Amino acid sequence: MEVQVLSWAPLSSSASAEGESSVREVHLELRIHAPGSAAKEGTGQVFWKGGADVSFDESRSVYFSVPNDGQVHVHRVALAGHPLLPDEVQWLRIDPVNGPCEVDLLSLRLA
Repeated sequence: MEVQVLSWAPLSSSASAEGESSVREVHLELRIHAPGSAAKEGTGQVFWKGGADVSFDESRSVYFSVPNDGQVHVHRVALAGHPLLPDEVQWLRIDPVNGPCEVDLLSLRLA
């Protein structure tokens, strides 16, 4: 999947993880390229919702660094150990970067 993000708002993707009662890590294979940005890296964020959660919330998320070098990188984003991670994750939201850029999402795996 190739996506071009044109605004400063992060690209947000939602995917149902219903039935995945033990999501503890998200594996993303991404290529981020923002040729107009002087930043060497950006920040991605993974949010989750359990069955009782109405909306995504900053308190139920983790951050990860995303290099801005145009190369493919595999990111293993650990959710395990977060105090607000429910036993059953029903929805994920992935903001792959925090600024305008090109994003290639090559793979997504829940572990």
